[in-house]
Amino acid sequence: PHPHPVGRLAPAAADARDARGYARHAALSLAMLLFSYGVTNAVPFFEPLLGLIGGLLSGPINFLLPVALYLGALCRDLGATARESDEAAEASLLRLARLGRAASTRLPLGERIGLALIVAFVLGTMVVGTYSTVTSLAARWRELGGPFACHPLVLVNNSDPCGG
Repeated sequence: PHPHPVGRLAPAAADARDARGYARHAALSLAMLLFSYGVTNAVPFFEPLLGLIGGLLSGPINFLLPVALYLGALCRDLGATARESDEAAEASLLRLARLGRAASTRLPLGERIGLALIVAFVLGTMVVGTYSTVTSLAARWRELGGPFACHPLVLVNNSDPCGG
């Protein structure tokens, strides 16, 4: 038994060839299936789904992750460690936050301003992009029906498709 819940989902635990391992695999597969079903029915249009994914994830992955890694490297220079024990995770996070603040104060003022501008710009574009996508999605829902709504499509032109 693992004292920490994340330890139960570790790759070594997922590869266990016993009843518990198979049950874990089945539960995770079912959870993924239900999540996918919910997403595909809540956002039945592919373009807004891509817009939501892009608006929420592309900025943080492309711009915020490098900033976080850079500040993490500065924390390491200050003697911080990324290891957290199960019983002192909160204290460790507070310690890392303090070291991150100390690392950022070691930066020259121009770098701090540049990093702050990058973070503000990315968060702003995330909000604007996500808002734009959600409003266009809401307009499509009003026009074609909301999520999980089943209705027949009405053909606009009832002419013979073969031209006859």
